[in-house]
Parts: sequence; structure tokens; C-alpha cells
Amino acid sequence: MEGGYRDDAAPQGGANPDAYALWHWHLVDVFVYFSHYLVTLPPPCWINAAHLHGVKVLGTFITEWDKGVEVCKEMLATEASAQMYAERLTELAHTLGFDGWLINVEVKLDVHFIDNLKEFIKHLTTTMHDAVPGSLVIWYDAITVNGDLDWQDKLNKYNKPFFDVCDGLFSNYTWKENYPQDSAAVAGNRKYDVYVGIDVFGRNAFGGGQWTTNVALDLLKKVDISAAIFAPGWVYETKQPPDFQSAQNHWWGLVEKSWGILRGYPEQLPFYSDFNQGHGYQVSVEGLQISSDPWNNISCQSFQPMLKYTRDQVHLQAYTDFKDGPYSGGNCLTAKGTLRQNIVFSERLFNGGLAMEDGPVHLFYSVRANANSALGLSLDLSSRNKQGTSILVAEDIATFTRKTQNHNWKLKTPDQRQPPFSKYNIYVEKLTAGSDMKAPRSYLGVASVDAFYVSGLEVSNEITGLKFFIQAFAHDGSWQELEECPNFFLSPGHSE
Repeated sequence: MEGGYRDDAAPQGGANPDAYALWHWHLVDVFVYFSHYLVTLPPPCWINAAHLHGVKVLGTFITEWDKGVEVCKEMLATEASAQMYAERLTELAHTLGFDGWLINVEVKLDVHFIDNLKEFIKHLTTTMHDAVPGSLVIWYDAITVNGDLDWQDKLNKYNKPFFDVCDGLFSNYTWKENYPQDSAAVAGNRKYDVYVGIDVFGRNAFGGGQWTTNVALDLLKKVDISAAIFAPGWVYETKQPPDFQSAQNHWWGLVEKSWGILRGYPEQLPFYSDFNQGHGYQVSVEGLQISSDPWNNISCQSFQPMLKYTRDQVHLQAYTDFKDGPYSGGNCLTAKGTLRQNIVFSERLFNGGLAMEDGPVHLFYSVRANANSALGLSLDLSSRNKQGTSILVAEDIATFTRKTQNHNWKLKTPDQRQPPFSKYNIYVEKLTAGSDMKAPRSYLGVASVDAFYVSGLEVSNEITGLKFFIQAFAHDGSWQELEECPNFFLSPGHSE
């Protein structure tokens, strides 16, 4: 999106409340972070948000133009050098926590390099599978086995040798109507490993992309082959009206209508969502605003609701609201409009699969509504034999309320597979000598790992100490009480 590494480049986020984000994860299996650098590493925020929703994340290795030819000649000089490059890419993915690579060799090469190119792809696939179970290496349709830079727009004899040694092919997007069927025939029982490219900008793409991207999706669904949507950031980059939130929901609504929901959540308990998209104009914790500064950091995303886009044909809509005070994070979910008497409005939030066992299930939610409104949660339960039942949960909704959870708060539990906390809020108090007044506590940001980099913190000469607080967040949505949080003291050294 816009060349990559924009507002998402900083590991701890930035200050743009309107930064690009993706929240339709239930419609996606694999997310590829693409740019035109030789090696494109997915920023941590995208890895965190995608993995939360069960979506795999791939980086990109691309060689293009004259510099790309030089890189390929060095990389493919010998079988050993090809393997070495593959191993370095595997180490990057394993160390940084993402799930594989899109490989795009977009240069013309002498044919004698092709055997080592196939060895590079094969070795990368093998080492990735060993290092990261479930990982993927996808080959982009550009160079052929003859060394020509000649996009085939489908799987055929000129690119199948590359496909045979990796996990899939991302076909170029200038294909004709019959090409997906041709690819499926060549792939045989691996037809789902062929990802037919669709350029959302519509550059010579079947169906025209943009607001008719669903034309290509409908065809691919009929053929029963996989799809690769290139540049969905078109909605954001071209400032589609009326605003990004509405346009993004409308565009992905077309994808859902054509392709359906690909994944569901929750899949395990505890399950929590405050609908946080990872950007906004303020930050709240349990109904209290802790910051009024604009921000972006999609590492803060919680599970995103599976709302259906309804445009303006209905009198009442549910939408993500960044203006009204959120209960937690930077936004809330608002249902607003009018209903005729005795009419019930419902909106799907989540659709998951949980193995229900004996014992109670506890449900907690927070809502604030007008006195003349009534709102509740409906749990629709079904079993494998298609029998189902619905349970309506509703209570006082005049103010934000939440039942207290009891925790034994400890920052380290090394024997657990899952970290006990998913994120941490960081605060600071600036202390002055001889002052009896309690120092104000300022919110600095959020950490998704056991580290936080403090920058741009102004410390005047009268400040004699800094007291940092670490507020842990549990997987069930509970925040540690600030007065119980671990803290540490730092004495600043002032230069004369």
C-alpha cells in the first residue's frame, strides 16, 4: 500500500488516527506484505493483527530491474549460494515471527541459472517448513523456466517447475476468462495452491477491478480455485467516497458476497473483544479516557466484528464509532437509528466454533445506551446435528458497567505456552523535589512485547525522578488496577 512502510513502519505505532488498517480478517487466509525492496519484512503490527485472527503473514523477496539481475547472478552462482540465500530468508521469518515468503523474480536470466533458481525455491520451502510449521512459500508468475521475463497469467509448462517445488503460484493478473480453468486443469489436485491474481486498481485485469473486483471473484469461485487480491489499499490510496471506513466496508462487502466467510472466531476461551481497530483520536481503559492524543498502532487490534455492510437502505445500522467515548481502546461499536415499534434489529458480531463442555460459560459485556433503547447479546448455539437454540442476554444499559474479575497478577509465568498477558499499557509520573502534590500520571503507549521504547519524553530541569508503571492486560479483557501495577523509578541526569 503506497509502496509499503508508511504509518505501519514504527513498531510502537504513530500519531495518524486515519492510518490505513484492515479489519475484514474473516475474509482472508493469507496476508502478504508487499513492497519493492529486495527483502520486505512485514512490520510487527501486521503480524500481530493477522495472527490474532488466524491469518498467515508472508514477506516478499523481489528482484527487478538491473539491480535485480545483479542480485540473482550472485545468489544463483552456485547451488551452495542459492541455499545460503534461502536459509537467510528462513532465519528472518523464524526470528521475526511471520509465516513465509512471496518470491518474485521479475528479471530476465540466462537459462543456466534456472536449475539453481529451482534449488533456491525448493530449499527455501523445505527449510521454512522445518523452521515454521504451516509456513508457505508462494512463487509469483513472472520469469519462465527458459529464463524469459514473460508473465503467463496462469499455471502452465513454463512456470509449473517452480510451482512443483513450493507451496503455490500467484498468477499475474492480466488473465483471460478461460485461464483459471486452464490453471486448475494443470494443477490437478493442487488447484487450491494456484492463487489467481486480481489487481484492484484494474490494470488490464479481468472484470476491471475497483468496484467490480467481484466479477473476477465470482468467476474464480465458480471455477473453484484460489484468489490473490493485489493492492486492496486502492480504496485508501484513491480516497474513495464518502470516507475510508464506509468505502472499505463497502468494498470488502463485495468480497464477502462473492466469496463468503473464510474463517470464524472465537475458537477458544477466554474470548474478548473491544472492537479496537488499532487507531483513533483517544484511548480509554474500562470506560475512562487515559489519552486524548490521536494515534495508530494496529498491534492493538482486538478481534474484529463480522459486520455486514448495509449502505443506507436501513433505518438503523451498527458501525465502528471513533467519535463517541469508547469503553476500551480507540473506538466502540455503535448501533444508531430508528426502529418502528415492536421491530427487532440484530447484527452479527462473531461466528466461531467452540467445543462446549460441561460447566458454565460466563459472559461479560459493557454497553451505554439512551434510556429509550434496549440492547442485548444473543448467543446462537448450534450442534453438528443442526439443532440450535438462542439465548438472549441483557441487563441495565444506562452506563458502562463490567463485572470484576479476580486475578493473581504476575508479569512472568515462564512455564505457560501462552503468555499470561497480551499487552501492557505504559504510564509515567514526573516527580519534583519537595512537592506534596501527587504527580499526574501520563499515558505513554502500549507494548505488545516485554519491552517499550520511550522517545520524545520531555524532562525539564525541575524533574528529579521518573516513575514508570506497567499495566498488564489479561486475555479475558481485564486490566490490572493501576495502584497494583509494577513500577520502577528512574533518576534523570541533567546536563548543565
